[in-house]
Amino acid sequence: CNQLERINSSQGDRYSGIFTASKKTVMMLANRMLNEYRERTFFHESMRQKVFSQHYWHWPIDQVFTLDAIIKAYVHNQTFVLNVEELATMWHFPGQILKVPTLERIESKEASPPTNLPT
Repeated sequence: CNQLERINSSQGDRYSGIFTASKKTVMMLANRMLNEYRERTFFHESMRQKVFSQHYWHWPIDQVFTLDAIIKAYVHNQTFVLNVEELATMWHFPGQILKVPTLERIESKEASPPTNLPT
């Protein structure tokens, strides 16, 4: 399904109706979402899986607070290359609202399908 869907008010706890999470966990997820917004990290991983996955936390638990684990939690190693149009639509949604005097808008054309298409 290709849509933006609001699940709950902060979306810090994605599966709040199915799995219960402590308020501390929900706040940690909400703070991470806020930090990703501040960094303009638009293509973030799903938060609940990232918190509880072995990929995020180093097991056994005594290794969780090592310097390597802390750096890994804050360093983003994925780079998304966007073209100019994709980058512009993150801040300026396309539409008729914004008028640019130097840019001429081209109307789309509608045509009927070819008559020799197989049925």
